[in-house]
Amino acid sequence: MRFFLATGAVLILLFSSGCSEKLSRQTGLTDADLLARGQKQAEQKKYKAASEAFQVLLERFPTSPLAARAQFGLASSRMANKDEIEAEVAFDDFLRLYPADPRIPDALIMKGDLLSRQVLTPGRDQGKTRDAIKAYTLFLEREPGTPRARTGRCR
Repeated sequence: MRFFLATGAVLILLFSSGCSEKLSRQTGLTDADLLARGQKQAEQKKYKAASEAFQVLLERFPTSPLAARAQFGLASSRMANKDEIEAEVAFDDFLRLYPADPRIPDALIMKGDLLSRQVLTPGRDQGKTRDAIKAYTLFLEREPGTPRARTGRCR
């Protein structure tokens, strides 16, 4: 009898600790909960989990007042996780969907940095180089007199 009870207790502990439910399947989470979770995961450098939280927020609450912050967080987390193509798409979505957001200059700098990491060797297609220059130029147009623009430092 003790053996069965001990085995049952071990199984319960294994199932409860090892099988956490995927975030996209969890119900009852608000947009604020998902944003806070994504930000916390990003602070802990768990960028994949952060991206998941931001993505779920955007899918469930596309018109939320927190959607712009989630989109920026998604792009930043994907960039930090070196998911370059997904990060570029997320930055493009942010720039297209939230043109009046105060983080637009930061998004342009980060997109420029992202694209400059993808620059190919000379003699090959330099589309990423042109895109990086365009992002930096747009940044300079938005913030011409700022310290970042005057020193030539983007970060």
